[in-house]
Amino acid sequence: MKKLSKPLALLLTLILAFSLTSCGGGDTTAPADGPATDTSNTGTAGSPAAVQDGRIDIGTWWMQYFDSSHQAVEDDPSYSGDERAHLRLENIRAIEERYGLEVFFHNMTDTGVRESVNTSILAGTPDMDIYQVDVSNFGLAAAVNGLAIDLRTILPPDHDLFNAQEWVTFLDIGDGAAYLFNAVKSEDLVEHTIPLAYNKQLLEASNLEDPNALWERGEWTWDKFIEYCLILTQDTDGDGQIDQWGFGGYMGEFFSELSFSNGTYVASNATENLSSPEVAEVMQLIYDLWNTHQVAYPYDYQLFNEATGSPWETMRYVYRTGAVAFYPISNWMHLTDYNVTSDAALPFDTVYVRWPVGPSGDKATNAGKNAAGIHAFMLPAGVAEPELVFDVWFDWWNWHNFDKEVRDDREALNWWFVQNAYEPELQDHNFSVMADCGAIMQFDLVWALGIEGFMLGLESLIGGTMPPAQVQETYRNQFQDGLSAIFR
Repeated sequence: MKKLSKPLALLLTLILAFSLTSCGGGDTTAPADGPATDTSNTGTAGSPAAVQDGRIDIGTWWMQYFDSSHQAVEDDPSYSGDERAHLRLENIRAIEERYGLEVFFHNMTDTGVRESVNTSILAGTPDMDIYQVDVSNFGLAAAVNGLAIDLRTILPPDHDLFNAQEWVTFLDIGDGAAYLFNAVKSEDLVEHTIPLAYNKQLLEASNLEDPNALWERGEWTWDKFIEYCLILTQDTDGDGQIDQWGFGGYMGEFFSELSFSNGTYVASNATENLSSPEVAEVMQLIYDLWNTHQVAYPYDYQLFNEATGSPWETMRYVYRTGAVAFYPISNWMHLTDYNVTSDAALPFDTVYVRWPVGPSGDKATNAGKNAAGIHAFMLPAGVAEPELVFDVWFDWWNWHNFDKEVRDDREALNWWFVQNAYEPELQDHNFSVMADCGAIMQFDLVWALGIEGFMLGLESLIGGTMPPAQVQETYRNQFQDGLSAIFR
């Protein structure tokens, strides 16, 4: 199983950075952080010898703050008094002085980045010194087909990137090479995580122990999960009809998570893994939840239903009915759930927990986040002075000057806390579970390959019309063809 290389691997977009002891950039003071508004930057891109022209050009698809074109914190339209913005602006000035060159970000749009990667790098004269790429869309293909530089060839083996990864991490695609990288930030660690969640009041009403306590003791397993679901599936009003279910949710938000909980994946390298016994176990669990045990909320698997909406809406939010005990959750789903000023505020508490460990899984090593679909950076093959380019990039990200308290400021991360619960103690707990999920990532292209009909095949497990072996046999060749097109 191919994972991002260490537990603080944040943002599947892997990252690589200079540690305090590694060569170059050790005394850096801070670069500007992440995304803001989608405006273009000044300056024109240089040649592959751009460093010699006194500039570093970075191609991305949104505007980054701050670079050498910015003179005031107000140049960032989203600036609202955050003191950290001043650190970022001061950092770009320090970089200009330290290296005697300027740094420019170019909003090329997603299409523009793709076209530049596929044309200029192949021609031997990359338009940019660094590119930000969508990993599953085209970044992976660029990396494995010789369009990116392996950082292991330019950085020392004791670099933070290859060891503790406190500041940067990289995407390990199985060969140990470090083509795709990114900076470690707490918001990236928790972003895109989909923990399992439960309705606290429903479990308390059935006198069930907190699954987090079971997780800590190593007792939170698929068997225990099924046991809980059987207890929680009830006819609460005595009319002979089930009106409370143990589990519910949208397939696109629990299939991969169940795979990771069983220590497996579908498509992370050159050979498909859909046909493996471990994936068969995942499919059997899904089949059993709806058919054998009948503990899951009735699934709306129509591609479109005018009465109820699309399935990813109806099934994604079934937990809001208050009649589902366990459900996949992501922080962004809670936009109105725990906003006390909202009429849609929920009357129950959502508690996050890791997915239970499957029969082929391992509590210590199971991934909690899919690294596919996130962005990463890459140094294009042919770029001049790649180590210097990387040093400058890292110093730009190190605007906090190796101070984690500044980097991971609680107030700046407040959105990730207040969205998931009413009480501060529960907010902190849910954030910690998201961080735990993001600490070990699995790269899986199961959705990114766009295999026609695969979602319907999985939903046939729910409907009881196809057993796992038939789903595997039906789609295994399509997955292999998709992977072969990338890992050619």
